[in-house]
Amino acid sequence: MCTACKACGMNFVQLIQSLDDLLYEIMSWFVFFPVTLWRTVRRPLAMMDYAHHELQKPADKQYSETISPPLFLLLALFISHALELASGGGTNPIVSDTRGLASFVDSDTKLLLLRLVIFSMIPLMLAMALVILSKSKLSDETLKAPFYAQCYPAAPFALTVGLGGLLLGSGLIARTGPWQRERRWRGRHWGTCRSGLQHASSL
Repeated sequence: MCTACKACGMNFVQLIQSLDDLLYEIMSWFVFFPVTLWRTVRRPLAMMDYAHHELQKPADKQYSETISPPLFLLLALFISHALELASGGGTNPIVSDTRGLASFVDSDTKLLLLRLVIFSMIPLMLAMALVILSKSKLSDETLKAPFYAQCYPAAPFALTVGLGGLLLGSGLIARTGPWQRERRWRGRHWGTCRSGLQHASSL
């Protein structure tokens, strides 16, 4: 009985510690999301380089000054969706529309998942193009770095599109569109990325 009580006590302490870590992680997003957004809008190419270089560090040392790229994209979609609902009367026109393909999106949850898939496909397709054009083997190792790099500019683009023209509108879209940054980033770092991808594919 005492052993069981001790085990329950340890589990409770571990649960409290996990809640502490979770609370800090969530609250830190309020600090690091604006920081990451500002850096990405201001210097998207530098942030794409940063995403690539951070993956070379140990896992517990990665992205200590910003939010990781996939999480940054996910939070941008959540924020844009919430702000859109708040500014648009609570119901998105796609959700209320029952005609054609829009009839499959009958809730805000499905709309958010649809946006997550669509805006995640943009960095994924660009990352795949980079790997294929570099003539490297397509694998998890070769795809991860370019995908993370493309998630940074995709996040403010998704945020702006979700707001539907609010908060700087098309000006921010033109500045942060991932397809407009991809060619310059790939051209500037083609040699470095190609050698790194070929090394990863040979492992």
